[in-house]
Amino acid sequence: MELRRLPGSALPAASSSFGKCIERGDVWKGLSGAAAGLIKAQDGRIVLSATMDAPGILILDYSVETEGIPEFEVVSASGDTSVFQITYSESEAALGRYMGDGPLSLAAAMDTYRVNSYNISAPGQSKNRLIKGASVTRSTTSLQLARTVQPSEIPKNSIPEFWQVSSEGVLIESQAPQAAIGITVQSSTTHALEFKAKPSVGGFGFSVLSDTLNSTIYISVNVAEGTIAVHSDSTTKDTLIQKVALPTGASSSLDGWHQVQAHVVMTDINATINRATALKLSQFSKFFGSHGIRASYGHRTLFRDLKVTDATCATTYEHPLTDSSCFKDFLVGKNPLDTSADATRRDRIASTGDLDIAGAAALTNTHGLDSLALCRAPRGFFVPTAKMFPQPRFSKPLGFDRTGLIGYSWNLLTAVAMTYTHTGYIEFAETWAPKAQRMLDWSHSHLLPKGLFNLTGATFGGDWNYYDPAQSGVVTKVNVIYAYALQETSRLLTDGGVDASVSQDRLSTLRSAINTQLWSDELVAYVISETNRDSFAQDSNALAILTGVNKDPARSSELILKTLLKQLSTPHGPVAFSSGATSSGFKRYISSYTTSYHLRGALTVGNAVVARELLSTLWTPMIQKDNANYTGCFWETLNDKGEPAFGFSTSLANGPIEVRWNFCGDLLKMTVQAPAGTKATITLPSLLLVSADASVIHVDGAVVHGTSFEVEGGAAVRITQSLNVELVKNGLSFFQLRIRISQES
Repeated sequence: MELRRLPGSALPAASSSFGKCIERGDVWKGLSGAAAGLIKAQDGRIVLSATMDAPGILILDYSVETEGIPEFEVVSASGDTSVFQITYSESEAALGRYMGDGPLSLAAAMDTYRVNSYNISAPGQSKNRLIKGASVTRSTTSLQLARTVQPSEIPKNSIPEFWQVSSEGVLIESQAPQAAIGITVQSSTTHALEFKAKPSVGGFGFSVLSDTLNSTIYISVNVAEGTIAVHSDSTTKDTLIQKVALPTGASSSLDGWHQVQAHVVMTDINATINRATALKLSQFSKFFGSHGIRASYGHRTLFRDLKVTDATCATTYEHPLTDSSCFKDFLVGKNPLDTSADATRRDRIASTGDLDIAGAAALTNTHGLDSLALCRAPRGFFVPTAKMFPQPRFSKPLGFDRTGLIGYSWNLLTAVAMTYTHTGYIEFAETWAPKAQRMLDWSHSHLLPKGLFNLTGATFGGDWNYYDPAQSGVVTKVNVIYAYALQETSRLLTDGGVDASVSQDRLSTLRSAINTQLWSDELVAYVISETNRDSFAQDSNALAILTGVNKDPARSSELILKTLLKQLSTPHGPVAFSSGATSSGFKRYISSYTTSYHLRGALTVGNAVVARELLSTLWTPMIQKDNANYTGCFWETLNDKGEPAFGFSTSLANGPIEVRWNFCGDLLKMTVQAPAGTKATITLPSLLLVSADASVIHVDGAVVHGTSFEVEGGAAVRITQSLNVELVKNGLSFFQLRIRISQES
C-alpha cells in the first residue's frame, strides 16, 4: 500500500501497520527508529507492504511538537488492505506498544485509545475526527529580564465535539466514559441509571461512582462475546474486579436495542439488561460519584433515553440524547472560551492548585477568573477543579460544604495575590479581597486551641499526589500552605479595602505553632504530620522557607535545604517524600510541581548550588532530544529512575515556548519563537511604558497596526517599538503578555 501524509496534519510520532489484525506485544515490542525504519517528516509517498504472517510496520516522525488532527491519502492499494492501523504517541519510546501512550481516559477531546483501524478498500483521503498528539503548553525557556508564563491555553471552539449525535441517539466508539457534571451528581452515593444501547460492533459500557478525573467503576458489556466485566477505573485495560457470562435473557444480538438499568447504593452495584439480572457486585474502591456512558476499545454503540433517579426515586436527570443539548451536561462539546487546562491530556480540566505554580497569567490570559471565583462553597473554600463549562455557570456560592482538595483553595488565593502583584489592578483587588477574606476566616475557624489547622477527615485532605494516602488531622503541608496564603494576600486585602492586620496577626501565631509543634530535630525538617513524625515532605519544607516559618536560627533555610538535598536527591531530581514515608504508602516519585516550590525556596534565599542541582537533574534531561521520552515538553511526574511515573500514559505535555523582552529607552523589544507548524496571536502589553498610540510597532521590520496580530511559528519573530510622537508614561511597569498557540491547518 502506498500512502502520503497531507501537508498540515501534525503528529509528533506515529507507527503505521497493516496485515494481520492482532494485538500482540511481540509484534510491536522493540520497535525503534533503527529497527523499523524511522521516516522523518515528508510530504512524499510512503510504501507499506505486509503478508498474512508479517505485518508491515513503519514509524513516522512528523517532526512537529504540537497536537493536531491527522490526515493522510492512500495513493494506491493492492491485495487485502482491510486491516490498516495507526498508533500515535507523544514520544518515540511508547511506539513499541500497541496503543502507544494510551489509553488516555482523562481527555475528552483526544482519542482515548491511541490506535485507529481503517478498512482501506480504495485510494482516497482519510481524516481523523479527534485530536492526536501533544500540545505545546504552559512553560517558558530562555527568559531574560521580565518574566511571563505561557499557560496550557486552548483557543475557543478548537476542541471537537467528543460525541456524535443524530436523531437516533449519541454515537460513541472506542471512547472513555465522561462523567456527568453537577455538585449533586458528583457526590451521589445512591442512584439509579437507565438508558438504551444499540451496539453495532462489540458492545457498550457505562460508569458509576466516577470522580472528576473519570476514575470510576466501569462496567463493560461485550454483547459479541456474551460477557459483562467490571473494572476499577475507566478502561478494560484497568484492574478487573469481576467478569461473568451474560444470562440468556440479557444477551441480545448486535444492532438491536438493549434496555439497561443499574442501581448503586454505596458499594453495592446491581444491573439488569433487558430485564434480566446481569450483575450483582459489592466493591470497596469507590463510594460516591457520578455516572457516564462509553464504548470500550473496538466497540461502537448508539445510546438514547438516559434517565437518572435518586434514593427517593425522584428524577434528577433525563434526556433523549438525540440532540447536542446534552453535551453540556457531560462536558463533551466544543470549548466556548479560551481556556487554561491541566496539560493537553487533561484538556477539559484546570486545577486551581496548579495556578500557584503556573503563574498569575494563567488566570487572566484565559478569562478563567470569574468562573473559578464563582466555584465557591458557602463556607468560603473553592472547588479544586474547574472543567470547561459552557459558560460561567455560578452566580452564587454552590450548594455544598465539602471539598476533596482543601489545599487547592489556599493555592488559588496565592495565585490571585500573585496576579494582583503583577497587574496592580485595583478593581481586581476589590473583587477578590472579600472572597479571600471569607476563605481565610473559614480557615481560622478550623484551628485547634493549640493554633494549628485541623483536617476533620481524609476525604477533606487530598492533594496534588492523588495516588498517595489522603491525610487528616494536623498536617504540616496544610498548615504551611494556609500560612503562605495569609502571607501572600496581605497587599491584595489592604488594597481591596479589607483590614489585613487581622490576617497578619493570625499568620504570626500560625508560624509559631508550626515551628514549635511540627519540627523534628532528628529529621532536621518539618514532619509530614502530627501522627507521622518519622518522615517529611519536600513541598511542606520548601513552603516553610517561603513563609518564614523557620524563624529560629537553629532551623535555618540553609539547614532545611541541606536536609532536602541529602535525603531526597536522586540522579533524576528530588523525590517528594523522605524514605520513611514509603512504609506509610507514599510513592517514591519525583514531582515537577513540588520541586517548583523547592526551586522557589532555593532562589528566595539565594542558594545557587541547590537551584542548579534541581535544574540540572530534573528539568535539563526533559529537554534533551536524546532522551527516549523526549517530547519537547516538561513532564508531570517521574519515578526515581527518571522515567514517566505512570508509564506511557503520564502527561508529557507541559512544554516550552521561548519569549524574550526588555525595555530600551522605555521602548519595548521582544522576541517570540513558537513551534513550527503553528500560528501565534500576540497581544501587546496593555501597560506599555510608551502607549501603543504614541508608537510604531514593527514585526520583523514591517509596520503593523493595532495591538494584536498573528505571526507564523518556526523562526524567531522580532517585535520592536519606536517612538511616533511624544513619550507618554503611564506610571506602571507591570504588564501581561498574551500568546495563543494554535495548530495551523
